[in-house]
Amino acid sequence: MEDMRKNFLYYVAAFCGMVTLGSCAQEVINEDMSASDSRMTVTTRGEGDPVSSPVRLYVFDSNDGCVTMETLDAGSSSFTKNLPAGTYDVYALAGDESRYALPSKDEATKTTPIALKSGEQFGDLMIGHSSVTLSDGNTNETTLNLSRMVILLRSVIIKDVPAGTTDVSVKISPIQESILLNGTYQGDEGAFSVALTKQSDGTTWKMATEDVFLLPSAGKPTITVTIGSTPFSYTCPNELEANHKITIEGTYKEPETQPAELTLTGTINGVTWGEDRGVSFEFGPSNTPDTPSVEIPAEGSTYLGCYVLKVNGNEVTLLSPSQKNGVVNDEDEKDQTTISSKINAELANWEKNISSNWRLMNYEEADYIRASYSSISESLSVKLIKTNYFYSNNNTIYHFLPGQAQLFPNQQGGKYDTYLRPVTTITIQ
Repeated sequence: MEDMRKNFLYYVAAFCGMVTLGSCAQEVINEDMSASDSRMTVTTRGEGDPVSSPVRLYVFDSNDGCVTMETLDAGSSSFTKNLPAGTYDVYALAGDESRYALPSKDEATKTTPIALKSGEQFGDLMIGHSSVTLSDGNTNETTLNLSRMVILLRSVIIKDVPAGTTDVSVKISPIQESILLNGTYQGDEGAFSVALTKQSDGTTWKMATEDVFLLPSAGKPTITVTIGSTPFSYTCPNELEANHKITIEGTYKEPETQPAELTLTGTINGVTWGEDRGVSFEFGPSNTPDTPSVEIPAEGSTYLGCYVLKVNGNEVTLLSPSQKNGVVNDEDEKDQTTISSKINAELANWEKNISSNWRLMNYEEADYIRASYSSISESLSVKLIKTNYFYSNNNTIYHFLPGQAQLFPNQQGGKYDTYLRPVTTITIQ
């Protein structure tokens, strides 16, 4: 009898332990998984650099409604959420939340601006996106790669300034005005201006605060150095792209026979995070001031945030820095007229700060993207994903899946989940 009582107490204790463990697991998962639910697990990581903390995650359903918002604190890089089956877009923002007025779940849309709080400036900011499809009762695990969306201005130094000068300032323009939750930039008339501080030698002026984060330039920026009331300007041959560090250094040379002009003796260089290069130039008189030659981007590089697909002389074909699904409805799948009309309506207002002549990628372009999608995606802030994209061939609209074996002639039309990511050909003068 005594043994039976001991065994009974043992099983009761074991059962209580199992209940306790089950309760702890529920707190981690946060929700019970019903028969109609699927489980989404998202892991975040930076591309080559640690992810800034905290990380704010927004999950949007196929109707573009925000269904959940999560914050991952320092030391946490993943979260799990139970959701109904369907297709979701997951966006992650990593950075110092004290700087930004981030939207709540009810306020968030994919195009909500990431607003700065009053008196704040941009800090290190990374954004990532992934499209996830959940089926009933299954778990989908996805890794969200975050890309840095800012540049870092390390320092600004102007040397050999005349001793009687009372003020020196530097302006960089245009730069992007704002950035949206989906990682696209908005507005192309921003500017950064800074007054420099005279150093102890009396002729060197420096930016007092080092390491200022800025949004990238909107095209090729102009750097204007103002000595007293006299401005000197230089238009850069290259854009200042995100994830690059920039140092500006100039040397003033006294004019001799005519007003001073700005002559570039160095180049604008930006390099991947962790290295430093800079802008170097001299001020001075010149009978034949240097005019910098226009630099044509190379195939496989990025330009204006776009991937460079092809270069033919000064004509450059670019893949858009942004993409969009939900352009057509599922019932439009085989209706070429309706699909074409809806796509053209989107293209009319697509990335106007870059080009006004966006079009669907053609067969050759789509085939190149299909075969090279991994290397192309690594270069872009808004990544290509393994889902269907529109392209056109012989006046017929098709779709293809990046990474598939080939382009198939039976893949005509498109559905709600088919992405639009157009191309454009621009002429660089």
